[in-house]
Amino acid sequence: RYKPNVIGKFVKNIRMFMRYAYENKYTLNNDFKRRDFRVFQEQVETVYLNETELKALYDLQLPANQAEVRDAFLIGCWTGLRFSDIARLEKQHINMQTGLISILTKKTTTAVVIPIHPVVREILNRYDGCPPSVQCNQAMNRMVKRLCRQAGITNQIMISEVLGGERQTRWVEKCDMVTTHTARRSFATNAFKSGIPSDLIMSVTGHKTEANFRRYIRCSAEEKAAALQDYKFFK
Repeated sequence: RYKPNVIGKFVKNIRMFMRYAYENKYTLNNDFKRRDFRVFQEQVETVYLNETELKALYDLQLPANQAEVRDAFLIGCWTGLRFSDIARLEKQHINMQTGLISILTKKTTTAVVIPIHPVVREILNRYDGCPPSVQCNQAMNRMVKRLCRQAGITNQIMISEVLGGERQTRWVEKCDMVTTHTARRSFATNAFKSGIPSDLIMSVTGHKTEANFRRYIRCSAEEKAAALQDYKFFK
């Protein structure tokens, strides 16, 4: 009952070993070059948090350890940084006078410069200009789900996915789909919805292609329909 993306990862690894063996004369088998020897891939259902939901999360009154998790997550939502970069963020990366965060990203070694959002500035001021402490990714994922539930982010989301070759549909609460990477998608989607040009957002997220960037834009069907209603065609 594997999902297509898990199967695709297995196939990708097999192809890698087969290519290595073929190029180094360990085998003459080149079936990995065949067109039908392809990697399975399925678009994964993901969510983002809109600005109203982010404010509900920000307004929660929490004990110190939970507040640190919430605040680190919100920094990701307003900067677009990956969890690996939020965990590395230090005071030296932050210039409160110029209002900019400058960091070399861990995954792509891309230098990004990000304007400090007012919410991020408020959070940093609470920690004397330093970013809050970050737990491990797994622990933070568990806590963020709990905090989103506490903030009332529990609307139902329909998930359609393939399991064991069969497509199944189920309903889950939105809070249960939130992870640390939701912060990055939330930044890209909210910035895009506010009218910021894609190339400027990509300069912050570090995306190299428009196609990869577009995967982060996660507007719901209802939001798209509401935007369509503003066009003359539907008047």
